[in-house]
Amino acid sequence: MGADMFECPSCQRSFPAARFAAHMDKCMGLSSRRAATRRSAANSASSTPAHAAGYESSSSTEQRKRKAKRARRG
Repeated sequence: MGADMFECPSCQRSFPAARFAAHMDKCMGLSSRRAATRRSAANSASSTPAHAAGYESSSSTEQRKRKAKRARRG
């Protein structure tokens, strides 16, 4: 009883069919939260400004995180 194995074109590792799509998402960098936000913002940017759609750019998110970290440090 052999499972079908597929080789990732990016990292050349083999995966069973049931895990291949999930691996490809991670390996190609498509499943991270930051990438999803960028894709969503890019898709809506052509019709609605990102700030009006409720999206933050990754740079403003990073700035907010740094500011909060500085505030915690005192």
